[in-house]
Amino acid sequence: KISFAIEPPIGDLVVKGNLRKLLGREYLIMDGEEWIGNVVYNTDFGADIELPSRIPLAVQIFIFRVAFNMWQRGGPH
Repeated sequence: KISFAIEPPIGDLVVKGNLRKLLGREYLIMDGEEWIGNVVYNTDFGADIELPSRIPLAVQIFIFRVAFNMWQRGGPH
């Protein structure tokens, strides 16, 4: 578990694999039980990231990197 402090607080974020996505890999970003965004990798080695603007850019990049590492390992979570 990795923790960080942001003002105002944004809660506990979790990156988890979306097992329902059949083509490519999609990772859901959760704040507790609430879905707040996702990272979707496509077959062209590109990715789309959708996160709320209240999450600082540095944290968005970190979340992207966590999802990328999960994708490279081939595991859903």
